Amino acid sequence: MIYDQKEDALRADVTPKDAEYTENHTYGFDNRKRNSAIAFLQWGNKKIPFKIEIPNVNELYKPERGIGVG
Repeated sequence: MIYDQKEDALRADVTPKDAEYTENHTYGFDNRKRNSAIAFLQWGNKKIPFKIEIPNVNELYKPERGIGVG
């Protein structure tokens, strides 16, 4: 495999945090709310959290679109 940085879809400067050891590369979500969550990547004893927010979340859950939240 040849890595070419120009082909990256996303690049971000992050500061990994210490975490409980996990052998497998893991993705997950913490602190889930209706309009946001803390997503994370974890591997070994490091975890990289980042916040995902959805502005105007109520616009996504309109009854006429057949989508709702209970």
